[in-house]
Amino acid sequence: DPLLRQQKLEDIQTCYEIKFSHISDRYFKSQPWPHPDQVYPLVEDDVFLMLYKELYFRHLYAKLGQTLTLDQRMESWENYSVLFERIFSDEDEMQSIDLPVQWLWDMVDEYVYQFQDFCRYRT
Repeated sequence: DPLLRQQKLEDIQTCYEIKFSHISDRYFKSQPWPHPDQVYPLVEDDVFLMLYKELYFRHLYAKLGQTLTLDQRMESWENYSVLFERIFSDEDEMQSIDLPVQWLWDMVDEYVYQFQDFCRYRT
């Protein structure tokens, strides 16, 4: 049903653009969100976890910046690699998920930013 699909997309967009930042500011202003390993047993959904990780690592980069560990940087990069692989795959449930254009743009932007940041970190 196209109408239901559009409503879900609008709900996701509201969560992404408004609720995520409100929750971050209220509860996680100076600390990281719960690690994805702590969240997975509560939802047990690989697609949700991959999207949660994207937001989790973006929040880490925003809050911890240059104090990120090598392991955190590598885990974030690995998640983006898997995320893009699944988004561009024709054989996955990701094809049935609509994400807001702004979120997709932000994913690409963050991916490039983290690559540049890692190159600076290496030097």
